[in-house]
Amino acid sequence: MKLLCILIIPIFTYAISFEELKDSMIENSIEIKSKKNDFDIAKQELKLTKSNNFPIFSLNSNIENSKSFSSKTGNINNQSISSSSNYNAYSSLSLEQNLIDFGKQNNKEEINKEEIEYSKNLICLQVKENTLKLLDLYNSIIEKQFENELFKKIILLNEDLYILKNKLYISDNLNKNELLEQDIKNQSLKTNVLKNNIELSSYFKNIYSLTGINLYDQYLEPISLLERGQKDMNFIDLEVIQNNINRKRKEISLLDKEYLPDISLYSKYDIYGYESDFNSAIDSMEPNSFRIGLIMKIELFNGFKTSLKKEKTLIELNKYVKEKDFKEKELLFELKNIDFEISLQEELYLKEQKILEHSFDLKRNKKRLFDIGEISKIELLESEIFFLEKELSYRKSFDKLKYLVLKEKIILGEPLCNHS
Repeated sequence: MKLLCILIIPIFTYAISFEELKDSMIENSIEIKSKKNDFDIAKQELKLTKSNNFPIFSLNSNIENSKSFSSKTGNINNQSISSSSNYNAYSSLSLEQNLIDFGKQNNKEEINKEEIEYSKNLICLQVKENTLKLLDLYNSIIEKQFENELFKKIILLNEDLYILKNKLYISDNLNKNELLEQDIKNQSLKTNVLKNNIELSSYFKNIYSLTGINLYDQYLEPISLLERGQKDMNFIDLEVIQNNINRKRKEISLLDKEYLPDISLYSKYDIYGYESDFNSAIDSMEPNSFRIGLIMKIELFNGFKTSLKKEKTLIELNKYVKEKDFKEKELLFELKNIDFEISLQEELYLKEQKILEHSFDLKRNKKRLFDIGEISKIELLESEIFFLEKELSYRKSFDKLKYLVLKEKIILGEPLCNHS
């Protein structure tokens, strides 16, 4: 694509690129930091769930003094009634290990893994959303800064024009209305510069909120015009919804297994001592019993909780399936629309480029005519203003084209974030 390299670029000590701002945004954004914390929490949740695969080994110890006020013995509500006064010392080592759960533990781990993937994709989605916000702001700042640069040049030329026209007015060769029109043009441009500065102040504030970088008195590096290659669609928006779909399906699978039993192994080793005083009770402790066995637990009825949970989860699953279908259509429409915009913008850019080339030739010819005395200084200044106005139109069309191409790449799923 042919470029006309006659743009006026303001001079600053340092130019900040879009990539630099994006990197700073990824590092400093509160929203992204929050999503990264959620990602770390999800990874810890998986570790917590995996800990259920280990056996539970516990030690229980107690020593008590019982004092009897009667020789009667018995048992009330599973509580023994002692008939003597003595000290009892007791310790017990127990081991519990889940053996068979028909895949429930595996399902829980898979749900946690899906949560990790979901949290990771949420980070990327937040980066994408913030990058699109940043791109809008970045493009607006470039536009306003360049407008101000050209407006200031046009204002200087208009002031020269006003001086010349004022001389004509004083000599009765120009009517008052033309002189007023010239002054209004210049005041309008000054007003536009002021309005742009007000808008720039707002943009700088929003950029600072996103990136933590203060852009006052900074020059932004123009966006490069990227090549539009093959469209490999990688919508992070859809991946996030798919994570929810996968998670709900695994939750349903887990709920279906709630009707199946849990089988676990248990063993217990007891040490017991019994004497009339504290020290003797501890010294008399000796092995009392050892037990080992299997426990099977199955819920026969839980007030329809499992079936109600499954019904609720199925509704949520159906919601996410519909949401994904709608989002996919929305994204495809957005891409189709932006593709159409780019086509129109390319056509507009080429026309503006041609106009700029012709206006440059016109300005050069006017300068030659002025040098040989064929035209007045007023006509020369007007040709220079005309050229600057066309330069502004050209630059806007070119920047808009670059903006749209980069926006398309971001929407398509340009790699935006990495995770360990």
